[in-house]
Amino acid sequence: TAVTSLGLSLVNSLIIVSVIGGMTFLLVLLYKYRCMKFLMGYMCLASTVLLGFLGGQMFYVAINKYQLAIDNISFYFTMYNFAVVGTLAVFYEKGISKYINQAYLIATSVIVAWQLSYFNDWMAWALLIMLALYDLFAVLTPCGPLKALVNLMQKDDAPEMPGLLYEAQLPEGATRPGRRVRKNRADQNGNPTEAEDERAINATY
Repeated sequence: TAVTSLGLSLVNSLIIVSVIGGMTFLLVLLYKYRCMKFLMGYMCLASTVLLGFLGGQMFYVAINKYQLAIDNISFYFTMYNFAVVGTLAVFYEKGISKYINQAYLIATSVIVAWQLSYFNDWMAWALLIMLALYDLFAVLTPCGPLKALVNLMQKDDAPEMPGLLYEAQLPEGATRPGRRVRKNRADQNGNPTEAEDERAINATY
């Protein structure tokens, strides 16, 4: 019945969101206590598997739907390069265009969202609503894990962690959130005084 389907969908959605929340809190703890090698290894492995395996499933569906002519060697070679280049673009960044980095971050979100197509309508809508509520909690509440992560990354001594947050491209002269900029002030005689630290405007969402 509809009531049974709704109840099962809510329970399953709650389990999925609970796992996501637990993993997010774990990432925040790893970042807070500077377990950067473990965190970077986990993030790189997860990104590679997501782009290579789940992205490969999405590509395989497109091949069957549009009757694309491709052999197994070319398929695996393409997905291997897609996953490796994507991981380097997200986490290494040096020498890679910002547009490529952002394109892979968007592609990662699309691949994850595409997994909703495997759920029935009840489950898909229940999961979307639960994820929306979790996002509101994670970002806006004082104890939200994403809010805590942003606050940690805004500290002056915060280690660099590319790929953990999506950042818009900042204009020339702007600094990453949390990095202090120096502003020289002058006294009444025109002599420079001690520089005053001011927080950069937060442009991270």
